[in-house]
Amino acid sequence: MTDTAQQPQTDSVQNQPNKSPEPPKKPDQEKDTRQQKIREPAIRLLETQEIIKRLESKFSGKVLCYYTPSGYNINQSHPDIFLEQLRRIGFQDQLTLVVVSNGGDSSASLRIASIIREYCRTLRIVVPSRCASAATVLALSADSILMCPSGYLTAIDTSLFHGLNPKDPNNEPVSISVDQIKRGSCPVRC
Repeated sequence: MTDTAQQPQTDSVQNQPNKSPEPPKKPDQEKDTRQQKIREPAIRLLETQEIIKRLESKFSGKVLCYYTPSGYNINQSHPDIFLEQLRRIGFQDQLTLVVVSNGGDSSASLRIASIIREYCRTLRIVVPSRCASAATVLALSADSILMCPSGYLTAIDTSLFHGLNPKDPNNEPVSISVDQIKRGSCPVRC
């Protein structure tokens, strides 16, 4: 008689119910399932704070940073965060905003720009890398834009939501890019 506690553990794969094996795929059916990993910079708070202090000294004013990681967008909760921070620091003659973002909700960017403009006389935007779509809208609200060599702005793709837009599988209206709207000819000469 053997004690089951003494027996070696079996591989957990062997304990799973039998599944029928998938038929081998033909070479033309194979898909590249590898996903490209996007490397995000390490968050180094102490080094970052030192850089911000140097920028504040160089620009003679407060510096704010706005960073949205890949996969995250500018959204309608962000203007409230800006308002809270700007209330803390108060009105500034000159304010510098470092922006790194893939974009998001353009109306949120306009709200952020409007809030910032209420708290400074002059706004400078620094673009060290990606500043796409709705982030470009934010950058264009500045008095000046300082572009780093690897910084870039993109076209602004304003998407529209309306009850008459096409519907998704859940019967919800989907956004339509302005580029997708065909302008019909005006039946009356205007």
